[in-house]
Amino acid sequence: TMYQLMMQHPAFEGADLSSLRFCTSGGAPLPVPVVEHYTEAKGIKFKQGFGMTEFGPGLFALAPEDAIRKAGSIGRPNYFVDVRVVGDHGQPLGPGQPGELLLKGPSMCSGYYNNPEATAEVVDEDGWFHTGDVVV
Repeated sequence: TMYQLMMQHPAFEGADLSSLRFCTSGGAPLPVPVVEHYTEAKGIKFKQGFGMTEFGPGLFALAPEDAIRKAGSIGRPNYFVDVRVVGDHGQPLGPGQPGELLLKGPSMCSGYYNNPEATAEVVDEDGWFHTGDVVV
């Protein structure tokens, strides 16, 4: 990540980053050693985000206090996003059960451009977007 590259630069250790309270990151989970180094060396905390092209970048956020304890998590859903986790037959699952992540909300795209078949494959009759991602 960009944060790893910055950390590896010779000028990083001497850089004054005291004006930063937290940084944001998305695209890939931050490795725990990167989070630990920024926190210990510079006092900087991270807020990590998860998004999708079909919804935009702000679907879920992992709070700074969870960056190490819940490393690899997509965090909690943000406002205006409805979330369901379902099993192989569409049945709702409870906490701790792995299943497919379904999403719904006003930021969802209206469909894939000139491809109604692809849209119909991922959006069910109730308007839920089937991500294909397995979450717990």
